[in-house]
Amino acid sequence: MLKRITQVEPSVVRDLVELYRESMAQLARRFESPQAMEQAYGEFLKEFVTHDRQMVLVEEVDGVWVSGLRCVESAPGVWYLEAVETAPQARGQGWAKQLLTHTQQRLTGQGARELFSLIDPENTPSIATHVDCGFAPTQRKPINGWGEEDPGNIVYVWHPEGDLPCT
Repeated sequence: MLKRITQVEPSVVRDLVELYRESMAQLARRFESPQAMEQAYGEFLKEFVTHDRQMVLVEEVDGVWVSGLRCVESAPGVWYLEAVETAPQARGQGWAKQLLTHTQQRLTGQGARELFSLIDPENTPSIATHVDCGFAPTQRKPINGWGEEDPGNIVYVWHPEGDLPCT
């Protein structure tokens, strides 16, 4: 079930840190301690979820968050999806596809006409998942949802008209 995070409490921060364990391990190197990183991440989330055009979405199964992403409406009807991840113990079970499908449905219902993600060309699992969900690679300059260039990544785009749901 798709769930939008609207309140950021310590338990939410802990659950998201656990979901994003691998990326958080990379991020932790920038902080003096895991607690300092969690505190900074919590502050980021508190600010992030207050904006109507920004969302944290998680796929929840039996009360456990198995996959998640952040999305930002970078222009009217154009949504940037980032940090699309599945918890390591939940991989290979189709949760990322389910998350993307539910996100496509939710955002299309809100008038989205384009969704896009920037993906590292070596991240073959993410590429396969996005392609299975109707995203296609482009030759666009890799600019994220805030207008910042993200060199080395490829922009994958999905449009709701005529595209099939995840396979």
